[in-house]
Amino acid sequence: MKPIITDSRNRRKYERGQALALIAFGFIGLVAFIGLAIDAGIVFAHIGHLRRGVDSAALAAANQIRQGWNDATITSSAEELILLNLPAANAGVLNVVVESCNSNPSIPGCTSGGANRKLARVAASLSVDLAFMPIVGWNSVTIKSDAISEAASVDLIMVIDNSTSMAYDTPGISSDPGITDDELAACIAAGTCQPFEGIRAAAKLLVNNMFTGFDQISLVSFNRFAGRVAPGTFGMDNEEPLHQADLGLTTNQAAVIAALNNMIIYPNLPGSACPDWNSGGDPRGCTRTNTAAGLMLAGMELTSVRARPEAVKVVVLLSDGQANAAYVNNPPFNAYTPTPDDWYCPTDFWSEMVSGQPNGRRVVDFQEGPWCTDGKYSQGYNNPATGIAYSNVKDPEDAARWFADWVGCLPPGENNGTCGSAGIGAVIFTVGLGNGLIDPGFGPEPQVGARLLRYIAGVGENGDPRVNQGDSCENTPIATTCGTYYYATSTAQLGGIFQDIADRIFTRLTH
Repeated sequence: MKPIITDSRNRRKYERGQALALIAFGFIGLVAFIGLAIDAGIVFAHIGHLRRGVDSAALAAANQIRQGWNDATITSSAEELILLNLPAANAGVLNVVVESCNSNPSIPGCTSGGANRKLARVAASLSVDLAFMPIVGWNSVTIKSDAISEAASVDLIMVIDNSTSMAYDTPGISSDPGITDDELAACIAAGTCQPFEGIRAAAKLLVNNMFTGFDQISLVSFNRFAGRVAPGTFGMDNEEPLHQADLGLTTNQAAVIAALNNMIIYPNLPGSACPDWNSGGDPRGCTRTNTAAGLMLAGMELTSVRARPEAVKVVVLLSDGQANAAYVNNPPFNAYTPTPDDWYCPTDFWSEMVSGQPNGRRVVDFQEGPWCTDGKYSQGYNNPATGIAYSNVKDPEDAARWFADWVGCLPPGENNGTCGSAGIGAVIFTVGLGNGLIDPGFGPEPQVGARLLRYIAGVGENGDPRVNQGDSCENTPIATTCGTYYYATSTAQLGGIFQDIADRIFTRLTH
């Protein structure tokens, strides 16, 4: 029996030794597992911080590109911003590379439609010190992150009223009964026509704030017609609209400045162009503020082959008076010369004035009127949610609202149902200048001109044509800047307004 007892004791000692070895190995494994978990946590924490830092740096880099900083300054700024997002402990060597389409045109998507995009790519690598893995000779791990940010490239359409009233503030000229041909020719030659010269200077300021080589700009003038007319017919009785912008979308700022320099005020029509109106009769085709046509050409440019799908679409419209000209021109807005019956001009209004029965409206000298407007903001086209078609437009102001909805309502897939049909989705800024917009004018509803510009801006601000539905101008006085609508009493304010519009360009982040 004794040998058996001895073997049993020896066996129990051996088993205890095995258990201790297993416990020791298990403890080492547990420590290793805990160490790996801690090191993984350190790495993943740094990855999260690095990604947030790189995203922030890319967004800032895109903004700085728009402001004209050079690549070295942008890289330094990006590195500082990334470091601010990293924990101080265990941060090893940080390497940051910032590239733009200027420094590396091979960045994916740098060119679109012949124009560059304002892309900034930030790539960073960081050596992260480990806590436990150095035991096995693994001291650090390198993590990487990159992001591409884009300062929104802009397709900007400048829509500028160059009707005859744009010379009415010229020193020494009276707007009543109106500027003479000789006075207009003299101020055009001398470059003293006001408020037009102030508008021209402010428009150049906006152009120079756009990013050359990246932002596209188009120029549209509007008066009796909008944009270009057939050569040799400008202001003549045979004037023929071509339905083309004065200057199509281009990144060539010098070409835009040249086009602005070449723009002149629309002249008085010769008597042969409007014989009935000059004798106190039919004004159709003779009035000179066709806001609807200006918006029409803006929309045509934003849907042309030159427009870029990724660009922010912006329209800046400036006018000093009430819309009083518009004509039927259904999509696709083919070029043709309208006949008298094509013009929106409420017959009951001007015929009453001719017969000496103003029906509560202000009778004016026939040198100024009668105008093709009913003087009623609430009559006619209200908004597309009502189902009213373009053919139900009553006067030029209604037509302008129809085209505002087309340009400003959100595109397919984004429309929330407040628009009767999808639009282009452009951001629209309107600038109203002078007392002509808030003068009661004709009819029982005052301030129709300013209310129209506020409507156009409201559609372009949020894609919603409904009035007083939480828009920025709700419950504000009509002669008050609000949302994307600006009101100026003089050209001295235009520089600040156009600078503010330029500053409201926004950015978006992509990966």
